[in-house]
Amino acid sequence: MFYEKRSFSFDAEPTEDPYEPERFLLLNRYYMQEFPEEGGLTKALLISTGAVTPDGFLTRGGALFTDGCENPNANCHCRLWPGFDKGEDLAMDGKEFRGDLLSLYEFMMDFIERNTRNALLKKDGGHSRIPSYPKRAIEEALWNAIAHRDYLIDGGQIDVDVFADRIEICSPGSFLPGNVGEDVDLTMIPSRRRNNVICDTLALVNKMQRNDSGFRKIAAEYKASPSSKRPRLHILPTSVLITLYDIGDDAPLEAPFGAMSPKEREYAMRILSAAKKPKSSSELLALTDYKSKNSLMHNLIKPLLEAGLLECTEIE
Repeated sequence: MFYEKRSFSFDAEPTEDPYEPERFLLLNRYYMQEFPEEGGLTKALLISTGAVTPDGFLTRGGALFTDGCENPNANCHCRLWPGFDKGEDLAMDGKEFRGDLLSLYEFMMDFIERNTRNALLKKDGGHSRIPSYPKRAIEEALWNAIAHRDYLIDGGQIDVDVFADRIEICSPGSFLPGNVGEDVDLTMIPSRRRNNVICDTLALVNKMQRNDSGFRKIAAEYKASPSSKRPRLHILPTSVLITLYDIGDDAPLEAPFGAMSPKEREYAMRILSAAKKPKSSSELLALTDYKSKNSLMHNLIKPLLEAGLLECTEIE
């Protein structure tokens, strides 16, 4: 995800595409959310990040922030898996997206939020929901994947895989030499960049720090978790994979998940994902190995209903 020796920087190379302010409406919205008193994004600000050249043309990095960007390498593939690995099962949900870098982030974040659960922490008089994954860790992992992706690698994409116990985010691009195949301590990764223009433009809207490593922020979100649950960065020959683990189980859970076996939890997650749209009991039964609706109701449906995670909209 960091620099290789090249004769040029991908995102700093000028294009023949002229700057037009109306093509940066989403980027301007992000800027106004952070700095409402500034009056909006200006050409001078984009020149300062390298997104626009002094003579008024977009760089390749700047073009990736334009609304409706059609760069085929600004893309992702998100999948939800029913268990703890890909195995032979088909993904329960799979979606692809291509577009500008801010919309790409929003798409991946939305997919993760829709397909991860909250743990239930019992309190006096009720319970509260504990996110299974620190939101800031997910945000930093996604922004890093976008900022440091090698956009010269054709035919790839950022992959987001949601499993029963973890999220894996894989971004195309090599790492520092000599580390292939190793798991790396996130706190020891230096702040180095492949795409200066992309990083500086994200820093302009307060989504990245200019002089800090997002990996250290991810590690900080997990500092209270056991070592087995801390994020891992695995370096592959042509990509980098970061794994974020579900820490919802670290809280003393109220039913239903705390009382379920791993297999029951897997079935419960399948049901919760499928039930985003109304499903019959027969359709839910088909997601499990249960033979009878009575067993399904007693072991899974009833606990999920009592916890407020499912709603009965129609009785067969």
